[in-house]
Amino acid sequence: SDALGIGSPVPNKRKSRRLALLQESTAIPSNQCPKCDELQDKFSKERKKLFFEVSHLRSAVNRLVDVCGSLMSPNAFHGFKQSLQLDVQYVGSPAQAEEFTLDDITEVR
Repeated sequence: SDALGIGSPVPNKRKSRRLALLQESTAIPSNQCPKCDELQDKFSKERKKLFFEVSHLRSAVNRLVDVCGSLMSPNAFHGFKQSLQLDVQYVGSPAQAEEFTLDDITEVR
């Protein structure tokens, strides 16, 4: 080996170590780790609860709007209902909650 370290055993060790790490990283199975699976399950359960909560609140608002309709004139009620924009939905149904995964969040970022 010379003064620059060319031909010394250290670069070969580094090279073999790098190759071993590279092989390990490519040998990881495509399924998620246990912690990722646990987080995915927790996320799915919480998301499902959120969808049910939103659905419950929507039905409560619709019942309140129906009561208001019986107490207001038809024109006033129509204007009031339109101003609430109840047809706008940012969160879907509980069935859609089960289709949503953590990967969907990472795709948005």
